[in-house]
Amino acid sequence: MSISRIISINPAGTWQSSYGPMYSFDVEFEDGTRGQVNAKSQTPAYRVGSEMDYQITGVTPKGQNKLKLQKPDPNTPAPAYNPPPERSAPPARPAPAPQPPRTATETAPAGPVNGATVGFAMKEAIGLHAGVLTGPDLANALTDPVFWAKIESTAARIIAISRGLEQGKPSKSAASHPDLETELDAHGNPF
Repeated sequence: MSISRIISINPAGTWQSSYGPMYSFDVEFEDGTRGQVNAKSQTPAYRVGSEMDYQITGVTPKGQNKLKLQKPDPNTPAPAYNPPPERSAPPARPAPAPQPPRTATETAPAGPVNGATVGFAMKEAIGLHAGVLTGPDLANALTDPVFWAKIESTAARIIAISRGLEQGKPSKSAASHPDLETELDAHGNPF
């Protein structure tokens, strides 16, 4: 087991176990370790700043570490202090490739867009791109700026196509969009 200080705790949902409701939390330690831990109460016994003995016991279906936490044994000598690693800035987003001009139904929508519309478009875009990913591949994609650029682009297209359809303008199919064809595999799935 490893000992480190908690630097963040965020609720990650609830689920029903044979012992009753369980509360999941995403936890990050000073040494850079991140993972998910379950507790029997909505307020876990540990707090930000608590020094905890932790063990990685597996991986969640979403690719996160499963953690087991306990208070350090006072009879165990403390490990030598190692300062936390320096955090570097996230990688710069690559410049988008030049695109040919698009028609009005293909461009990002002009004017205000209802928040529910944006949320729906983002949900659908994430489903299209992440639906075929699991485990570590999904975890890696969720931290990749290129993945999120694709999500943003696809969501903008969904909104633009929806607006065009609302105005009675049919949309072009994916087959007539060379950039869309490259994002679909042989089975019609993204990536």
